[in-house]
Amino acid sequence: LPAFDAMLAWKRARAKEMGYSDPCVICHNRTLCELVRRLPQNLHRLAAVWGIGGPGTKRNDMHGRLMLAALHPFRADLLAARPPTDKEETPVKTEMTPRRKRPRPHTSRNTQGSSSNSSVWDEEAGEELASKAWRDQREALRLPSCDWAGRRERCALVNGCEACGRYVAIEQPFRYAALSQRVLSILASPGAYGSHAAAHAAGWRWNARPNHRQGSHAHEWWPPEATIAEGTKLPLGTVAAFDVIDGLF
Repeated sequence: LPAFDAMLAWKRARAKEMGYSDPCVICHNRTLCELVRRLPQNLHRLAAVWGIGGPGTKRNDMHGRLMLAALHPFRADLLAARPPTDKEETPVKTEMTPRRKRPRPHTSRNTQGSSSNSSVWDEEAGEELASKAWRDQREALRLPSCDWAGRRERCALVNGCEACGRYVAIEQPFRYAALSQRVLSILASPGAYGSHAAAHAAGWRWNARPNHRQGSHAHEWWPPEATIAEGTKLPLGTVAAFDVIDGLF
């Protein structure tokens, strides 16, 4: 079944991106079968799928949006192939909490919509807007201090990362896994901050921590202090960073 094959490929890619050797850490194949059979429409309906749970559960929060996005291209064909009496799953009754926009950190903008001096990297820029957790952790965790575009080259030199070395060698030093690359692209887009330097100046901090055995990286995100809910554990993973961006823009 093409839909199941696509979901299986997604699960394997997601596991590799997160540094897991066993894709079943993401979910079991039974979960994929139920996704294809039930065709849940949103995060709340994932509560009816075996092995996931509703919003607030670990798998839903970490992978729910991505599961739905991977399943979406097959929804229309799967629904059309069902018998006339076969309908989508009964909605799971849950209390819906209205989504609340997070306060957007202030950045000065010019008439073109991008931040002032947006192309000039200043490592100290946004220091007062960055999260307290990042300020507390950067020394202990030896977090990098350089232009985001130079992170692979630094990782190859400082951490001896072979994967980053290969990307630098083929002149693709700013290419990462699709999901993490998308976050980086959104932050630099005209609708957000206009550049990575401007996102940094607005208080965003990012690190790609190498997993040498897997040849991959664990992406860590520290959003600006003003955007972080009290009690949030930092750094965030990429999916959680998406939620912050979604609340800002």
